[in-house]
Amino acid sequence: MILILSPNIDQQGAEYGQLIGFLDQLPNIQYRMHHEQGVQQRLTEVYLIGDTAALGLDYMKSLPYAGMMSHRWKPDRTELLSGRV
Repeated sequence: MILILSPNIDQQGAEYGQLIGFLDQLPNIQYRMHHEQGVQQRLTEVYLIGDTAALGLDYMKSLPYAGMMSHRWKPDRTELLSGRV
């Protein structure tokens, strides 16, 4: 799962600390942060690795600084058998 945070987050702020605290407590899930500095803004992506199927997208979107979410798409058996993939 990829969590893209709002642009230009304050990494020293309380809400960012709360987010990190939440991520540290997720069972069977590790995370990695990736930062990209553009001309006008800095973006932060959080890669969640592990048992992310148990995480609700709506809940994750409600976290501090959460901007966009993406689950890795996996074709189901019907799609594989139909040849649509």
